[in-house]
Amino acid sequence: MAGFAKKLDDAGANGLLLFNRFYQPDIDLETLEVIPKRFIQQSAIDELPLRWIAILYAQDKADLA
Repeated sequence: MAGFAKKLDDAGANGLLLFNRFYQPDIDLETLEVIPKRFIQQSAIDELPLRWIAILYAQDKADLA
């Protein structure tokens, strides 16, 4: 994610919109299948995008939303 955002920033993107859907799949380690999982709690919905915005803030010049 961070590498892709850096490439977009280097290519001249003025802004990046992160996480327009709150979806984080899980992987069943026995079957190696993707298990869809949606966030239900509001704190979980807020936490993931804010974490990535904090990670990307220092390294990208593009606006983050």
